Amino acid sequence: MPEGSFGAVNDAEVQSSFSRALPDEALREGFLAVEGMTCAACAIGIQQVVSRLAGVRDFEVSAATGAARVCWDPSLLPLSQVFESIAALGYRPFPADDYLAQAREQNAHKKLLWQFLVALLAMMQTMMYAWPAYVAGPGELTSEIAGLFNWASWLMSLPVMVFSAQPFYSGAYNGLRRRQVSMDLPICLALLVTFVGSSVAMAGGSDTYFDSLTMFVTFLLGGRLWEQRLRVRIGREMNALTRRLPTTVERLSHGKEGLATRLSVDRLRVGDRIRVALGEAIAADATLECERASVDEALLTGESRPVNKRAGDLLLAGSYNLGPALVATVARLGADSRYGQIVALMQRASSQRPELVRVADRYAQWFLHAVLMLAVLATLAWGWAGSPQAVWIGVSVLIVTCPCALSLAAPVSVMATVNRLLQQGVLVARPAALEALAQADQVVFDKTGTLTTGDLKLRQIHRLRAPAYRTESNRYEASAAAGEFFSDDRVLELASALEQGSVHPIARAIVAEAALRRTAGKAAGIGAMIAVNSIESAGVGVFGIIEGRRYRLGKPAKNAPGQPLGERQTSELDDADTVIELSDDDGPIAELRFSDRLRDDAPAAVAQLRRRSLKVAICSGDQRAPAGAVARALQVDELEAGRSPETKLEYVQGLQRSGKALIFVGDGVNDAPAIGAADVSIAMGAAAPIAQSRADLILLSNRLSDLLVAHDAARAMIRVIRQNLAWAFAYNLTCVPLALAGWMPPWAAGLGMASSSLLVLLNSSRLLSSSPLGTTPAVVIPALSA
Repeated sequence: MPEGSFGAVNDAEVQSSFSRALPDEALREGFLAVEGMTCAACAIGIQQVVSRLAGVRDFEVSAATGAARVCWDPSLLPLSQVFESIAALGYRPFPADDYLAQAREQNAHKKLLWQFLVALLAMMQTMMYAWPAYVAGPGELTSEIAGLFNWASWLMSLPVMVFSAQPFYSGAYNGLRRRQVSMDLPICLALLVTFVGSSVAMAGGSDTYFDSLTMFVTFLLGGRLWEQRLRVRIGREMNALTRRLPTTVERLSHGKEGLATRLSVDRLRVGDRIRVALGEAIAADATLECERASVDEALLTGESRPVNKRAGDLLLAGSYNLGPALVATVARLGADSRYGQIVALMQRASSQRPELVRVADRYAQWFLHAVLMLAVLATLAWGWAGSPQAVWIGVSVLIVTCPCALSLAAPVSVMATVNRLLQQGVLVARPAALEALAQADQVVFDKTGTLTTGDLKLRQIHRLRAPAYRTESNRYEASAAAGEFFSDDRVLELASALEQGSVHPIARAIVAEAALRRTAGKAAGIGAMIAVNSIESAGVGVFGIIEGRRYRLGKPAKNAPGQPLGERQTSELDDADTVIELSDDDGPIAELRFSDRLRDDAPAAVAQLRRRSLKVAICSGDQRAPAGAVARALQVDELEAGRSPETKLEYVQGLQRSGKALIFVGDGVNDAPAIGAADVSIAMGAAAPIAQSRADLILLSNRLSDLLVAHDAARAMIRVIRQNLAWAFAYNLTCVPLALAGWMPPWAAGLGMASSSLLVLLNSSRLLSSSPLGTTPAVVIPALSA
């Protein structure tokens, strides 16, 4: 989208492609791509300008990824003003979903490559002309020949100064417009001083440094090319995911013939029937109508093997059909789909600047001012001492102290780690959490759906008393005849009516079992009931009115009246069951018992965490008996059972007050407060949306072993960042005194500075190419009650 034509982004339909409405607020969240940023100063300048706009509630931008996130109030600010403010600073903003971005990226890469090649050719020619002066003995090179070589060097430097050095001019100019010192400013000053000084020296017959100038520009552009290549590689997987949906889809009519029509994905609606051909991407979350299907969910879940689906299963938007053409019914679209939620989290993560990066940027900004002051002082001091090399010493100080390596030390490592984890099925929603993850000393797990599969099965129903019935006088009285007791199917239908719409694992199990019994004809005499005024209270249960009477389904009430009807066989398995209670105003009616099983990789994952000296605890809302069964099976260090969302939060905060650096892993609505408060919060891939929205990391594959992968990757990232910072500081501590002493000419300073930046990039790129870390063999165990 060219500058000056940003009015189109105010259109609601255009905005829907790269922004979304935030829940419970009159705000929108949009994601942008910003071209032209070269260093942290660029991002800081953009952030300062945009954040001051009336109507902007939050704004983040990352120079490392070129991504920005804006949260604004459309009633106070048209989005075009944000674009215009960024463009006025000399940068090029685009919607994050702009399909022309790849073409622009290729054009920018081609231009930078041409600038590098021109500088490289000029450097080789200039070095050829300068070489005789370095090797010739006294009197061997006449003044006429030396002057000819100088003029040839000057001519070869012109395209470098005019064409190849353009990125540094624009970066320095944009920084000065914002009254900021960018990293390009000392580079630009060094180039101008070297060229002008050498031109003046050439006229006076003195030494020139055109060879140093061309070498400096070549090395700098070579480093930027490498950095750009690394960014492209890092962004490749994100682009593959964010642009994975097809632009058109084949919709089937609901008639008998099922006529197909090819239309834009934007015209698709919930309830539409779609046909997906072999190898085609699925455009929306949809329910499979065919008997079976095979899909590839690798980019969404990290699972590289084909996933088999059966009729009624959910197909995820962005997955590929690996089998014959399939038919499905659209369930969720756009931002509501799991694909849309993942993309939003990824885009938000790409615009963030973790604390490590912020610290490095602050030091780099301070260092830039020190560089300029040091160069001026060095030039004045050597000039006062009468040295003819005073200007060149100042140039060497400018070049050698440019903090490129310092500014690259953290952001490139963070980007590489985020990309690597995404490839392995871990989405980093908040990169700032990686540092805390590496330093954590305790892990707290939720139980159901986290350590266990969450695929609960209804094992048994125990009736506790006869339910009340309505008399002719419209009063409820206890039934006396055993034959009037509610059947198991009746209890199940009441529970199902209460749980409609809930995403809790128990709710899903109840609704699925009720539907199965109705479909199988086992409960043919009972229709599907509907609860009115249904209210779900996290950690407590569901309340609702069915056929005029109020019911509750949730944790068994303490000291509740009523005894089981008939003989009950109790066992250790019973004690390990998850038990919920159906009751009315008169007390408990029935208990429903559910069994669950541990995730296959849970024992190995917990054992590995303990071997790494991390304390492991379970904090569950379930009763002590089922939670204790899991705790014993996994041999955790601590168990907290029967916790409500509020007391889970209190437990997490208590551990933090005691000095623990805490990881909380959960998946449910009742985990959201604890997830939001933990130092590092991790949600499972199948977690409730509110839990995922508050999590720092999401295990898309639902494998607990991926927690170990993330932990290893975070620790590797911290090691690499420390190595980069140590090298950057060691380089400056070594080379700055040499430059100040006049022992490092401009060509050597340029070589050292470029080599320092290149070493940092190469070291960070190891995080991309390393073999998977933290992989743990899965241990398959028999089914275990939750």
